[in-house]
Amino acid sequence: MQSRVLRNQALALKELKAIQDRRNILERYPDQTKACPPLADHTPFVGPAPKIHAIHPLLQGRYHGPRDRAPIKKTPTKPPTAADIQAELEALLNSTR
Repeated sequence: MQSRVLRNQALALKELKAIQDRRNILERYPDQTKACPPLADHTPFVGPAPKIHAIHPLLQGRYHGPRDRAPIKKTPTKPPTAADIQAELEALLNSTR
């Protein structure tokens, strides 16, 4: 019986440490949304803070690639309306006659 109690205590301690590790990671790298709930109070993380670098604009898609000459579209194109689709179909039908 004593060994089972000790085993349960060891497992509980491992689970607690895992939870604290996950909370530390969340506190270091929080979700950047406004809907993110506040984190629970817990023991502060001990150790040096990681250096977080900004994402390079090339990786964000703001710059052209080395072989890409297409213009960068900052705003998405509007979806075609029913009238636009009808006009395009009529133009195709008239061009094939």
